[in-house]
Amino acid sequence: MHNDSLQPHPFADYQKMMCATLQLVEEADLSQLSELELLGLYKGFELTVDFAVKTLKDKMEDDGIVLQQLSPKGILRQAWQAKYLDEIEPWISMINDRNLLSHTHDAHLLVNVLPAVQQTYLPLLRKLRDDLEALP
Repeated sequence: MHNDSLQPHPFADYQKMMCATLQLVEEADLSQLSELELLGLYKGFELTVDFAVKTLKDKMEDDGIVLQQLSPKGILRQAWQAKYLDEIEPWISMINDRNLLSHTHDAHLLVNVLPAVQQTYLPLLRKLRDDLEALP
């Protein structure tokens, strides 16, 4: 990633948000969360996804890849084509769900998305974090 000490460090931010979001999703009784707690969980998910995309963008640029598309979906597609990601469809679904929740601001919609967050998205985000940590 960028070595300039004045640059933001999205990978460190990604790691922090990932840990906080995982802890909440794995330890909380989601059926007992208040609307405010659900919104907090959503915000953690949103930021984790945003930092994951930013981290991928920075990694590809550091590796000399010239990105043709800078939208989150475009970055993910290019990351998949460059073999940074093993699959693309669940990542696109993750962005779609993130966008849906972001634009509706309805905490109750998160309850419908939580199974995908728990079963699909967090494992993908965790794998990306682990893969990036393993790189030199």
